[in-house]
Amino acid sequence: MLTLADYNPSVLYLVTLPNFILAWALQQRGGNPVVESAFSPDGQELDLTSEVLQAFKDSLSSNQISLLFLSGAWSPTFVELLSSSVPSIPTESAGGVYTLVMGAETIYSPFALESFASTLLAILEQQRQSHPGGQATAIIAAKRLYFGVGGSLDDFVDKMKSLGTAVETLREETQGVRRGVVRCRLS
Repeated sequence: MLTLADYNPSVLYLVTLPNFILAWALQQRGGNPVVESAFSPDGQELDLTSEVLQAFKDSLSSNQISLLFLSGAWSPTFVELLSSSVPSIPTESAGGVYTLVMGAETIYSPFALESFASTLLAILEQQRQSHPGGQATAIIAAKRLYFGVGGSLDDFVDKMKSLGTAVETLREETQGVRRGVVRCRLS
């Protein structure tokens, strides 16, 4: 699985990685005593002890999951960096090899939307070519409208459809800041 986000290296290290660990720890609650003991008494905070970090690493290893964080602009150069950095390890699913690209908050302006859509399409096409018969899918979460800068989830959906992808709405949040989650698949 590839997770794409438009963050700099500091944010990847200080926010993204801890959020992966937190999501894993929340899933482990009640079944992993190391994790359970690292939560505060009110259950609202997780102390990232060396034991928790080791349990996280062990879980990744036992599930054959590796994390690789890259930082760069949405561009052909980024696609090249990604393809040269990510090992091609097929993951079998019912339909064959399955590639999942996840992205969030990546379409906040028309320029960023164009760059991200082109990069995303190149990644999906590359995966489809390297694994014929498999599925290349992207799940994108974004605000319905970015006030003041002109980007929107609807614009992204229209762009991806114009580039030949099938787009399906998975979730829409209508309370507060309107957000949505869509799935894009190559036809």
